[in-house]
Amino acid sequence: MKKSIILLAFTLTTLGGCRESFLEVQPTDRFTQQTFWKTREHAEAGLSATYASLLNGNLYGGNAPIFWDALTPNLFIYNNPNGFSNVAQGIHDAANTGIINGLWGACYGGIGRANNLLANVGTIPMDEALKKRYVGEAKFLRALFYHNLLSLYGGVPLILDVANADTQAKLPRNKAEDVLAQITKDLDEATPDLPLSYAATERGRATKGAALALKTRTLLYAGRWAEATTAAKAVMDLKTYSLFPDYRGLFFLENEGNAEVIFDAQFKFPEFAHGFDVNLDQFNGAAPLPDLVNDYYLTDGKSIRDSPLYNPQKPYENRDSRLLATVMPTAIKVEGQSELNFIILRYADVLLMYAEARNEAVGPDASVYDALNQVRRRVQLPNLPTGLSKDAMRAEIRHERRVELAGEGLYYLDLRRWRTAEKVMNGDVFNVKGQRIGTRRFDPARDYLWPIPSVVIQLNPALEQNPGYNK
Repeated sequence: MKKSIILLAFTLTTLGGCRESFLEVQPTDRFTQQTFWKTREHAEAGLSATYASLLNGNLYGGNAPIFWDALTPNLFIYNNPNGFSNVAQGIHDAANTGIINGLWGACYGGIGRANNLLANVGTIPMDEALKKRYVGEAKFLRALFYHNLLSLYGGVPLILDVANADTQAKLPRNKAEDVLAQITKDLDEATPDLPLSYAATERGRATKGAALALKTRTLLYAGRWAEATTAAKAVMDLKTYSLFPDYRGLFFLENEGNAEVIFDAQFKFPEFAHGFDVNLDQFNGAAPLPDLVNDYYLTDGKSIRDSPLYNPQKPYENRDSRLLATVMPTAIKVEGQSELNFIILRYADVLLMYAEARNEAVGPDASVYDALNQVRRRVQLPNLPTGLSKDAMRAEIRHERRVELAGEGLYYLDLRRWRTAEKVMNGDVFNVKGQRIGTRRFDPARDYLWPIPSVVIQLNPALEQNPGYNK
């Protein structure tokens, strides 16, 4: 996508906010709902505004992505940015935890923009094939926002029309299965009208592969193993994506848009910059925890407990190369001046999702080994030994997800859906010197869902709060 188009997108934030004066004069210095949605350029700006919602600091902008790993045994941060430490310590609530309130609003803001385009693009005189593609892109984005809401809060109100405070402010929560059904419906409807790829000037738009990959993730998170397997296989069968040969180079600015990237949030300096890779790039400015460091295998594919190659006096030697590519600082960057795109969906994750879903559905057949070994071979690890049980394969898949996707904000959601969070996110936190630096608390009776923000419930008493939280 042309990053410059996003600049125009923010003019749309005024739409629907203008009131008619008593003279009923049409303003000439800004758009209104009556004067907008007339041309293809208006449709493009409306769609770009929806993409721009991804850059919200509570979603994929600012420093947010790295802080998700600080909710897990991967990483520790010494302050409380946007309330993340409150969540990690289990002291968050519905009233004053920034990320909990902010993510809700950011997702519904994006949903509102998508709904506005979907409600109005149909009457615009423009190429019909392009119109269908815009509709597909908007439905993909709406599905992504609802996926985030579903993953964290459970069932939420399904709003599929343009903003209407009189009716939407009174909507109750839909069931989680209803939200899941709408996400998959949007993605199924979007897929046929989305292309496999775009020209370089339009990179960053939703593709057919992105819709299928997001469907895979949503179904995987819901434990719909057979369907998730089918969706992941559909991505693989597109023959469009492949693993970038260099794991470290995958995240370099000069390699943006490589064949592993399925969908990413687009940034542009200086208009839309961030600082998360100052932290994400080798966790500079934060503390990787020994629990993560110790989980990387040796080059023989064995753990530090089992490998004769491990030397505790030289713990970084002979290790999975992703360790030194992830937790060791190599460069100094300036905060808030990065335009590195944040990868939301990539092919390695699709392979790992396929392996997990297939293993859970039918057990560790040859296709499970193949998918997992592709990811391992990229970093010169040996193939997995044959004859693993389903449980043993599950453990290897979960290990691989942790080290392959470290720092990408997915491990917290993995621990929640695996229902292992209370086992690994309770207790004191120690640094590599053995010093206690904090504590983690996770209440399984409460914390597998976030609270609905109290300000939202105050505005809409029809919303029911999640168990264990005060309104």
